[in-house]
Amino acid sequence: MLACATVVMMATASAPSPIYPLYRERWGLSVTMLTVIFAVYVVGLLGALLTVGSLSDQLGRRPVLVAALLVAAASTAVFWTADGVVSLLIARVVQGIATGTATGALAAGLVELSPKRRPQLGPTTTAVGTSIGMATGAGVVGLLVQSTSRPDAYVFPVLTLTFVVLAAVVLTIPGTLVSRAMGLASLRPSVRVPREVRPEFFPSVPALVAGWSVTGLFLALTPSLVSNVLHVRSGAAGGLSIAALFLANSVGGLWSVRHTARLATLLGAVLLTLGASGLAVAIAVASPAIYVGGSSRGWASA
Repeated sequence: MLACATVVMMATASAPSPIYPLYRERWGLSVTMLTVIFAVYVVGLLGALLTVGSLSDQLGRRPVLVAALLVAAASTAVFWTADGVVSLLIARVVQGIATGTATGALAAGLVELSPKRRPQLGPTTTAVGTSIGMATGAGVVGLLVQSTSRPDAYVFPVLTLTFVVLAAVVLTIPGTLVSRAMGLASLRPSVRVPREVRPEFFPSVPALVAGWSVTGLFLALTPSLVSNVLHVRSGAAGGLSIAALFLANSVGGLWSVRHTARLATLLGAVLLTLGASGLAVAIAVASPAIYVGGSSRGWASA
């Protein structure tokens, strides 16, 4: 159930991307405003991660997950009834808060429920579930864009109901942690890297920043780029391009757990460089084939 919640949460994060060109036409939004709408998600996400990201360590996984799922339902309900740019901004911020609140509880819960003989199953499920969810959300909504001019009228009601149902189901899951007293100090933003993992963490930061920067631009702009720059008129193309990126991410994640972190990081950085270069070339020469190849190669070992 926790794996399912991870997939649905991540699918919701990528679901609006293929609809952005329709929002642009519907309300006369600029590309800059679409980028802002996409980016404010990070405001809610980081704010939640830095304040309530570890809340499940005090209250237990179940109550935090239920709250996060209901907040996610509220965000999709706002998307469902959106009537302009303000609604989209609110929906994205609330969506970020829900994801940031749920991330820690979901990841910790999957680790705690992993068999003792396979302790890596939890982190692997989190990583692969994230990629599969992002691919599913963008791909399914991309196909809806191809078949209807109002995909938001279908996808967001379904997601709202799904989150409510998931919250009800999570209530039935046995708790994996006994709640303990907490104070306001526990909500104070804190960023710390344990000393023992610093030698591995800090060298990987440039690759992490570069990788997620490219991904953010990809999610925000791909549907518009595919239509206006690459001249692909299929409404599904933008969403399917995003799905291809995250499916490659899933393959890379499954491959990396069977190899050392050093090898995976080095190969991932090389492929990321090649992929980003491929995307730049594809935009310059307006080649859809190179664009798809660059997106897949750039994250094949992410």
